[in-house]
Amino acid sequence: MSQSASRRCLVFGAHGFIGRHVMRASALFARELGTSLVGAPDELDIRDPMAVRGCAIDCKPDYVIHLAASTFVPDSIADPGTTYQINFTGTLNVLAALVDVNFTGRLLFASSAEVYGIVPESDLPIRESQALAPRTPYAVSKAAGELLCLQHTLTRGLDILVVRPFNVIGSGQSSNFAVSSFARQIAELEAAGGGELAVGNVAVTRDFIDASDTIDAFIAVLRHGKRGEIYNVCSGKETDLRDLLNEMRSFARVAIGVRIDPKRVRAVEQRRVVGDYRKLAKHTQWQPTVSLTSSLASIISDWRVRSRIPATPTSSRS
Repeated sequence: MSQSASRRCLVFGAHGFIGRHVMRASALFARELGTSLVGAPDELDIRDPMAVRGCAIDCKPDYVIHLAASTFVPDSIADPGTTYQINFTGTLNVLAALVDVNFTGRLLFASSAEVYGIVPESDLPIRESQALAPRTPYAVSKAAGELLCLQHTLTRGLDILVVRPFNVIGSGQSSNFAVSSFARQIAELEAAGGGELAVGNVAVTRDFIDASDTIDAFIAVLRHGKRGEIYNVCSGKETDLRDLLNEMRSFARVAIGVRIDPKRVRAVEQRRVVGDYRKLAKHTQWQPTVSLTSSLASIISDWRVRSRIPATPTSSRS
């Protein structure tokens, strides 16, 4: 692939957690796809169809990565209307804008493994063929976004690919999410000389995937994925949250205890989660390469730096 980066990849949601990792990988996109990355302005309101259309007109993209979304599940439960406006109507606006500008490139839509809902343990690992059972407004909005993409693939001729990331972790993530919360607390407790780390229900398993592996998967899908297909992006490994927590505590520079915070315990959640990425590997040759231990150490190091400066509000858009 040419390294001239003569083509353009427009990234909606470039200022969110995953979006920032995408933008940092500009050299990789140039090398693998021959594209330069263009982040949609941070002030762009994805709910404004004219603003989205104007962004597409200005960029004239060859590729689009649509990440813009309200991603924190409790926020979606507290305010489902806003979640649907951003995640569903926003996606409709992106698709309509691309139709209007006669887009002929490839669009990657970032959905979520949340669309699967509570999956029976007998059906693990979770494959793309698993029936969807979204249980939160966030999950519903992502499932609906997938259907919008399918409709525009079938009736508008757009070349769209859908990815369903599982538990993505990495530097720069909001502490609303478990691993980043653990890391932030460890950094703060180190500064305080010790204490207890507050957790919710850790008697569960999850499938964690590093942000850099996730970006590699995006590129692999854009290069080799099949039009209209859906791909799990996951490690394929089931990790016990208690083991992960203990490993993170072992990195701490001071003794840190653990306490259960009832406010952090969800009323209902899936006990075990692990995904299957064999379809992605078959179509693109992608494989995860970053170890969980490496990811955790990096996230803690990141929070050691971040905790030294005043906290700033974290956007829920990713």
